[in-house]
Amino acid sequence: MDQSAPEATTPQHCPSCACANGVVSVVSLAGDTALSIGARRLDIRLPGRAAWSGLWLCAAGCAALGVVAWLLAPSTGWYQAAALFVVFAVTFAILGVWQTRLNRNRMRGAEPLVHKTHARALYCRICDCVYFNSRKLPAGIPVGKAMTAAEYRRRLWYACGFTKPI
Repeated sequence: MDQSAPEATTPQHCPSCACANGVVSVVSLAGDTALSIGARRLDIRLPGRAAWSGLWLCAAGCAALGVVAWLLAPSTGWYQAAALFVVFAVTFAILGVWQTRLNRNRMRGAEPLVHKTHARALYCRICDCVYFNSRKLPAGIPVGKAMTAAEYRRRLWYACGFTKPI
């Protein structure tokens, strides 16, 4: 038996249930139709909403207030308030465009490390948890600690450089 050959990456036991039978690589779940629900929960793609800035909602709110102030202006004299809300709406919209571009660039920059780290993750079919046994991981990802699918995705993206809360 050759001792220089690399060992398989599958660990001996899950840190949660201490079982070795149901442990598989997370990447291998993508083609497994029996675990389609589990595979969807372990999908590492960020939702599209993560790229968008919340400043767009502020811009929409200010625009709505500007329209209401403009409609009420003949009876209340709120022309200055309407103009001020429109200025705020335009300012928030410009800042929203800038922040959305930053978010998308940050996501694209973090994706290679996310996929590389994701390839090292292990999934236990018995207790439905994800964990790592590799020591070559970004800071912020615990080794040998069982995580739920949601916690796994959040920690993965945070540790790989996308720091926006999901």
